[in-house]
Amino acid sequence: MITDRQREARKLGLGSSDMAAIFGVSKYRTAVDVWADKTGKVEPQQDYPSEAARIGSAMEPALLAMAGERLGRKVVAPTSTFVRGVLRANVDGMLDRFQRGSDIVEAKCHGQPIGYGPDGSGEIPDAVMLQVQHQMLCAESRLAYVAVLDGQRLGFALYRIEADDGYQAEIQARATEFWERYVVPDVQPAGSLTLDTASRINRIAGTSTYVASELIERYVVARQTVMAAEREMDSAKAELLTALGQAECASGAGYRITYRQRSRTSFDGKRFAEENPDIAERYTKSTTFRVLDVKEETK
Repeated sequence: MITDRQREARKLGLGSSDMAAIFGVSKYRTAVDVWADKTGKVEPQQDYPSEAARIGSAMEPALLAMAGERLGRKVVAPTSTFVRGVLRANVDGMLDRFQRGSDIVEAKCHGQPIGYGPDGSGEIPDAVMLQVQHQMLCAESRLAYVAVLDGQRLGFALYRIEADDGYQAEIQARATEFWERYVVPDVQPAGSLTLDTASRINRIAGTSTYVASELIERYVVARQTVMAAEREMDSAKAELLTALGQAECASGAGYRITYRQRSRTSFDGKRFAEENPDIAERYTKSTTFRVLDVKEETK
C-alpha cells in the first residue's frame, strides 16, 4: 500500500499501474485518464476507498508473508521509490533486502482471478505482466513473484516472472513517448475519459459552455432506457412474487428461486445522534460532491 507522499510523487512520472492504461489493456482506466491525472486536470480521489480496495490492502501483508514462507526467504517492506527516467515504481515488497536488483514480490487480491495460469507458472494477465515488468525495469531486478489470493475459493497461488528485456524496452519506449508527446506539451491523446475521471475534472465555479446536442440526446435516451428497464424489472419481479403464492421456493426453466427472510444488523446513526449529540458532532464531517442534472429548458 503506497503512502500519500508516494501518491503525490506519482504525478512526476509514470507508475507501474499506469502501464495497462497506456497500452490499452486496463479494464478501469484509459490513456486519457493517465494524461488528465499527470497534467493536474482532475481533483484527487476522495479518501474513502471501495470495500474491495480496503480488503486488498488488509490482505497484502498476509500475502507477502505467505510468499516468503513458500520461498523460504524474508520479504522486506519498501523504503523508497525506484526511478528510471520518466518511470517510477513502488513495489509491495522485496526478498532478503530492499535494494536495486533484489527480487520483487507483488501482492494481488482477486474476487475471481481471471487470466492466471497454474500455481507456480509464469502465466498472469497482461495488465499484471506490464506492471511487474515495469517494476523490474525500474528496480533493475531480474525476477518477480506475484502472490495471488483467489477470494472466490480462498486459494493462494504464487507466480514466477522473469525479466524480459524486449518487453521492458517496449515499456520504456512507449512510456517515454507518451510522456513527451502528451504530458509535457499538455496535448490530449485520442480516446475518452472514464466516468470516474470525467467526474473529477477541475471546474471553474459559475462558468458555462456549449455542449453538442447529440451528446445531450445520447444521455437523455440512455437515462430513459434505464428508467424503462427499471420499471420492467419491478413489474417482472411483482409477477414472479405473485406466482410464488405463499411459497418461499420455486423452480422452473432451469432456475431455482428463493424468497426467504434474512436479517442484518446496522448502526442506528439517527438515534445515536439524538441521544449523544456532542459525540456525534465530533465524528461528523461534511463532504462536497457534484450532481449531473439534465433537464429541458423552460420557454
